[in-house]
Amino acid sequence: MNNYAISSDEIATSLMRSSAAMQVANNDLAQTIALTAAANTTIQNPESVGHALKTVSMRIRGMTTELKEEGEETDGVAESTSKLRDQVLALTNVSGKGGIDIMTDTGDFKSTYDILVDIGKVWKQMNDTDQAALLDLIAGKNRGSVIAALLD
Repeated sequence: MNNYAISSDEIATSLMRSSAAMQVANNDLAQTIALTAAANTTIQNPESVGHALKTVSMRIRGMTTELKEEGEETDGVAESTSKLRDQVLALTNVSGKGGIDIMTDTGDFKSTYDILVDIGKVWKQMNDTDQAALLDLIAGKNRGSVIAALLD
């Protein structure tokens, strides 16, 4: 009997689509599975969840060539890490005390997991316009609904 919204087969399906990109983006297997299970609770489509996780991890890292190779749209991908960082900080600055930083203190990218968990903490406080802009920035037009479900 399955007590969860996702089966082991569905986790494997999602991981087939996302695990390599998620590993490159500093996520361990447990983090990738946690994001998969959380998103699939709403989406109920592990293939779509896997593609969305791969896409968000590549968009955050500005991997335009790889996104194109995967058939993903690249509109709105930030031209530089510093620009993306500034945009995410501004969009998630709901308290006026600073937003969510996608970088560590040493200048490395945080894991996709850590970034999404941190964004999730302020997501419901963000206005609709900023939520839409952030989704477009980090997930693109095709994968935004999955990431929105994850953040909700």
